[in-house]
This record gives sequence, structure tokens and C-alpha cells, in this order.
Amino acid sequence: MSNGALRALLLSAPLLLASCAWRDSVVVYLTSDARGWVFRAPEDDGPAPAGFPVLKKILEAEERPFLLFHAGPWLSGPPESLNQRAKAAAECMAAMPYAAAGLLGEDLLLDPARLEKALKGAALPLLASNVYLKSGARPSFTSRSLTSGVGKTSLGLAVLTAPRPEHLSWPKYGPRYKFEKETYEAERALLEMKSEGAKIRTVLLEIGEGEGAMEFLEHFLAHFGSRLDLVFVKSSVVTRVFSRKGILVVPVPEGLNRVELKLSPEGTLLNAASETLAMDREKYGSDPGIEAMLDSHRSGALAALDRIVGELQYALEPGEAGPSTAGTWAADCLKRWARSDGAVFDPGDIHSVLPRGAVRLADLYRAMPGENNVVFVKIRGQELLEYLKASSGRRLSYAGLAYDAAAGTGEAGGRPIEPGRLYRVAIPDSLVSENDHAILSTAMEFANSRHPVRDTMRWCLGRRQPARPAMPGMEF
Repeated sequence: MSNGALRALLLSAPLLLASCAWRDSVVVYLTSDARGWVFRAPEDDGPAPAGFPVLKKILEAEERPFLLFHAGPWLSGPPESLNQRAKAAAECMAAMPYAAAGLLGEDLLLDPARLEKALKGAALPLLASNVYLKSGARPSFTSRSLTSGVGKTSLGLAVLTAPRPEHLSWPKYGPRYKFEKETYEAERALLEMKSEGAKIRTVLLEIGEGEGAMEFLEHFLAHFGSRLDLVFVKSSVVTRVFSRKGILVVPVPEGLNRVELKLSPEGTLLNAASETLAMDREKYGSDPGIEAMLDSHRSGALAALDRIVGELQYALEPGEAGPSTAGTWAADCLKRWARSDGAVFDPGDIHSVLPRGAVRLADLYRAMPGENNVVFVKIRGQELLEYLKASSGRRLSYAGLAYDAAAGTGEAGGRPIEPGRLYRVAIPDSLVSENDHAILSTAMEFANSRHPVRDTMRWCLGRRQPARPAMPGMEF
């Protein structure tokens, strides 16, 4: 062999060795925020979205051993009925080798009972490691961790959500659930992974927006050191793969993520490379079986969404500041349905205009995508007055209630609020929070009706309730 050839071989040897070593790898696919993968928006006249049918073809072409996870949420995207969306998504996932899905993001705004009912037929494990019901029990339809074999190794996965990274006390409360300490729940998940023989210990971590997200992540990583191998992060603060305290950190942006894990001969993790794949129908093709499955669901959903549920004489605008016609109308609707002395409504729960003329179910879902229920509250006049005073600076809509900040007096039903009298007030459970809204902390009694606010709005539309609410300071 000539000196030149020998020198070239020596120079290329590290690259050849690295290439051979990288062949000892497995792949993790993560689908995240699959908006529009099941249904397109009612106003979209374009082709069906490229989602699950294209994913099926991508997986068929994969040459490496792989695991497939859904990094939540299940049911985000255009407004359809909860059951239809869940059934369609579950059927699509059942037709592909999904190992598990996470309960994350917008799905945590859904009522647990309705979510459990909607996902009852889904055989896919649903992971939510630090999510608890407000009663203190774990949701019966979730698991803390999962360990799956892939190629020559096994991967254990826990799913954690940190909705308020800057909020350091535990538990943290959301509208539907409470969230126990992330590090503590990850410790418990690690014990499960160890008992299942996981060689790669992994956490999928969703961090809420706001200040302190990166500080929270650094704290989380420092806590575990080398006891964790891999952390998938759903947060805008992580945009690239990096290593910290012996833990590989990989971002999970929206869409389809392909993460190739480099393994040691023993099956432990050495390195990772990540890319987000465009769901390109022309490049990858589309599975006709999945297409047909979705078409059947789409036709039924679109027919339901096109139904006229009522009529409005004037459009109801949510507004960005100050009074809101939609908010005031919704508060009046709650009061009428609940037959209460008053009602309080947050106009921020209405996301778009309810149009003048015929109102279709799609319009109602688009305006109110949340799954809030009506809550009945019994409260003494003195506490009600204090609540109105504390809330006077906030953008809330009222029906049957009024407060004069200058005089410090309030009215219910046009009469002064009597301190010792009991009043019945209807509110959406989006207003139920330990820190932001004090009405429940001072209430004598309260009860969740389990009746969705959106269905109450539908009832009002069907009864042709007034569409021009009387609002001080607004011209019609």
C-alpha cells in the first residue's frame, strides 16, 4: 500500500468507525400537537390535511428499529365533538404501532369524566406522571410510566407537565387537575422503570410558557444528574439537542419528530440526533386505508357541525378590552338557565364572533372550544359584595349583579345586596381557582352541574334569547 493510500485510510478511519457505531442505533418518533391531523377546520375548503395517512407511509419506510409516541395533546385543533375526535384519533393510532400517548396541553382543560368516556375504547396507554384529580386520586385512565423494548435496548418513559415553571409551591392547580412536584413524581417513575429493566430512562417534559422556564429546566436536570438518560422537552426555550449533567436534552417541536439514538454495545444511550419531518404527501405518499377511515369520520363530523342551532339578530363580539357583547349575553344566558339571582362570566372564554343570523354548531364550537361546566354557588351577601369589590378591576361580565366602586355598594336583581341574605350565583368552572377567584373560598355551598357552558349557550340560542344585551356605555 502506498504512503498516500495509507495516510488517506488513517484520516478516514475515525469517520468510518463513527459511521459503523452510529449504525448501532434505534429511532424514537414523537408526534406533537397534531393539529388538523384528524379533521380540518369547517371553513377550510382545501385538501384533507396530511397527517396520519402520511405518517403511516413514513413508518413503513423506516429501516431502524423504532418506538412511536404521541407527545400530546390528543384532541387539539378545529372544533368537533369530543367523542368524534377521540374515536377518530384512537382508530388512527390503533392502525399504527403507537406505544403510548401523553396527557398534555389542551387536553388538560377537558373534564376528566368526559375525557375518560371519550377515550374508553382506546387501548393505547395514556401517560400522565404528575397529574392528579383535585380529590387527590390519580386518574384511573392514566399510567405513571411505560417501558418498551426496541432493537437491542429498552426505553422507559414518564410524562410530566409543569404548567407554571415560576410557581415554586406544590401542588400546582389547573382548571381540572392538580400537578404534583415534577421531580418527586419522576423519582417514582424511575423506580418503575428500574423494576421493568429499562436501559434508557426517559422523561417527556412539557414546560408552560412564561418567565423561569429555562431556570426550571436547569433545576430539573441538576436534581437527577446521571440517573436520567434522556429528556424530551416541549417548550420554546429548547431549540436544539444538548447535554447537561450527563442527560441528553432533545426539543419536541410541533409536528413529527424523528430522534435517532446512538447506543453502546450494552444498549445504553451515547448520543442523539433529532429532526422534524415535514408531512409531505408527494414525498412520502399517503395510506389509502387511513384516508378512508378519516373520511368516514369527517363526513359525520361536518354534517353535525353544519346544523343550525339558533339565530341571532346581531353579531356577538368577544372584544379585546372593556365590555363585551358576547360576554354579557353569555352571563345573561347562564342566569336564565340556572334560574339564579346572578351570574358571572369571563368573556375571555369566548374566542371568536357569534355571527348575525343563523348560528351553526361549528360557530358555537369555534367561539367556545373549552369544556367548561356551569357551577352553582350559594354565597352570603357580605361575601358576594367583597367578591364584586375584589373583581371590579378585572374584565368580567355580570348578569343580575352590579357594583359601584366609588360608593362601595352592590346590587342583585336591581336591589341593594343584603349582607346576611343567601344569593344563588351561576359561574363557569373556568372561574374556579384557589388564587385568582375568591368566590368559592367564601361560598356557603357550591355544586358542579356537569352541564357544559357551551350546551347552555346552545339552549339559549334555540330559545331565541335576546341577542342585544343591555350594556352601560355601549352603543348599538
